Amino acid sequence: MATVGEHLMYFRKKRGLTQYEIASYLNVARPTYTNWEANRTEPDLSTLIKISDYLGISLDTLVGRKCDTDVQLEEIKDKISTLPLEKQKIILDSLLDYTDLVKKHFIE
Repeated sequence: MATVGEHLMYFRKKRGLTQYEIASYLNVARPTYTNWEANRTEPDLSTLIKISDYLGISLDTLVGRKCDTDVQLEEIKDKISTLPLEKQKIILDSLLDYTDLVKKHFIE
């Protein structure tokens, strides 16, 4: 399971933000934020709430309480949503077909 620091780094990079940008938003020194990502120290709860709001994710997702598959599903959704509608439909239909196949043959 990923650490809080790993989640901080992952979601910051996913949003295309720098450590400096988040540190400035939080009104903390960049080295303080760097220490959080490196798991040397952890931010307090109120800071984690500010970070999750800034990144547009739930606190549960940020601290790893939400299942990693939920995060992966969100990533897939984000990627698919950038495609043209006809490509989205092809992918979604394929995923549904594959899900049915897995249920039929591998899940009792």
